[in-house]
Amino acid sequence: MNRVLIIALLCSFIAQMPVRAQLLYDVDVMLQKKFSPEMQPALTKLKQECNVMLNRPLFSVVKKKALAPSNDPHDFCSLAIYTWPDSTKPDGLPYVARDGYPNPEYKHYDYSAVVQLADEVNKLAVCWFYTDDKRYADRAVALVKAWFLDENTAMNPNLLYCQIVPGKNNGLGYNVFDGIYIARMLDGISLLERYEHFRKHRKAIKQWVKKLQRFIVTYEFANKHLIYSNNHGENYDLQQLYYLIYTGEKNRARKYIKDFPQRLLCKQLDVDGSMPLENKRSRGYHYSWLTMEYLTDIVILARRAGVDLFDSCIGASASYGKAVEYLSKFIGQPRSAWPFEEIGDWSEEQAYADVQFYRIAKAVDGRYASLLSTATNVPDNHFVRLLY
Repeated sequence: MNRVLIIALLCSFIAQMPVRAQLLYDVDVMLQKKFSPEMQPALTKLKQECNVMLNRPLFSVVKKKALAPSNDPHDFCSLAIYTWPDSTKPDGLPYVARDGYPNPEYKHYDYSAVVQLADEVNKLAVCWFYTDDKRYADRAVALVKAWFLDENTAMNPNLLYCQIVPGKNNGLGYNVFDGIYIARMLDGISLLERYEHFRKHRKAIKQWVKKLQRFIVTYEFANKHLIYSNNHGENYDLQQLYYLIYTGEKNRARKYIKDFPQRLLCKQLDVDGSMPLENKRSRGYHYSWLTMEYLTDIVILARRAGVDLFDSCIGASASYGKAVEYLSKFIGQPRSAWPFEEIGDWSEEQAYADVQFYRIAKAVDGRYASLLSTATNVPDNHFVRLLY
């Protein structure tokens, strides 16, 4: 394609886009990649996935098999995934923890649906962004409307029954962990705001998100996430930032970011960059990288707000950068190199680590980019290559 024509098309595309709060996806980079032949493997695979999504049933909280304790089908409900019936009790209650071993009963609740929904909304939105094929945008809009807006199928904007433990608690704000998938969906929704047939829903979505944000800061038990020093704390902070930035609360988001290092980051990391609270678990490598994923997201969102967290905590504890250096030593290494317990599939955990390191190198600090070809194995057709 003629270079002048490409530039003209890009300018036309940009001119049609209203200014929106930018979350994790780097829209400027995505625009530069839009016509790049290097993106074809990833885009081809994405289109194949999205074509399958076009004909699936819509997701809704009202479709779950197990209702929340409220008996309201519109209330989100999930099981604390590592809790199981107590085999020593006739009724199995209360459920007991088996860290690292998912209880398949979780599939009866909303967790699986919201995870798949977030994945589909984001991928469909990105596919539309790259192809301009309205089928993908229309499908993403339909998914968003069914989950958030349509009276018969919408979720109530609370997480009262997130990660219930049968026989121990009925939710009631026990934690808000699974809300992270709603937060991540806002990346795709932010892209959809550039789509003419979504704009009429923008105000209603923002109002819904504002209600959820108010819930997680005002409900009596939800606020206990502020005292967590493990991945639950980062998960809570990340949700807060997503909701505040998406709804235009930039000043509150900036203050929240500036308080983050001393409130949580410095407490989570040891001086060498390791994460003691995650390393005590049966899946120490997985949860260390999950925490790194959350921290990376927070660092990216902080930079969008003009705050650099990369070297925060120096002089008091390790920094985010130190944590990157610590965990990157184990990429591509055998399980025996990891000094803590990890019961998960090592090859899957390494693939997960590869993607996170790719994001760090591309979106956070280019100094690591030179290590990508030797330290990681992110396939050319991976979705992440379209984003950063």
